[in-house]
Amino acid sequence: MTPVRPPAPRRPRPSATKRPFASRFPTAAESPGFLLWKAANLHQRLQREALAGLGISPTQFSLLASFFHLARLHGGPVSQAAVAEHASLDKMLVSDGTRALLAKRLVVRRASATDGRAFEVALTARGVTVCNEALRVVEATDEAFFARTGDVAGFRAVVFKLVAPDERSVGGSAARTRSARAAGRTTSSSGSGARRR
Repeated sequence: MTPVRPPAPRRPRPSATKRPFASRFPTAAESPGFLLWKAANLHQRLQREALAGLGISPTQFSLLASFFHLARLHGGPVSQAAVAEHASLDKMLVSDGTRALLAKRLVVRRASATDGRAFEVALTARGVTVCNEALRVVEATDEAFFARTGDVAGFRAVVFKLVAPDERSVGGSAARTRSARAAGRTTSSSGSGARRR
């Protein structure tokens, strides 16, 4: 009977501390991306704590405030797509957040009068009250948080430089979409007129 050989011992893998770390920053504190990520997480935590008493999350607050702001700007209810563009948010995130606001009876949603594929969202009376209360607590939280920079105006200018290219891209895309829709309506109207003649 042939004796069974025991399995060969596995070679120990090098520990993580001995593997190369491909960052070009000697320490985490020198990485602007890591610091921005930490600051964003801290800001979100402070907002969650500030909004806890109102029963809404920071994302739900952002959507509620965006629906309110754009409605005042455009003179009536706006679509979820408009809010997604305004806040540079994923459309699915806006859809999920809007459903949460509907469940809390902070907004109502109805089919658009001008686009059968879209929905318009408007704040309820309770939604307006909650939004204004949330604005007060969030802006007070932001004021204390950003005061740590020592130069809020300068900090805002730096952040604006970071988001400005994306804002231009979103705005340009929206303008092209509006132009294409307008051109389609013009072509359709011209064709209808030709048929009537």
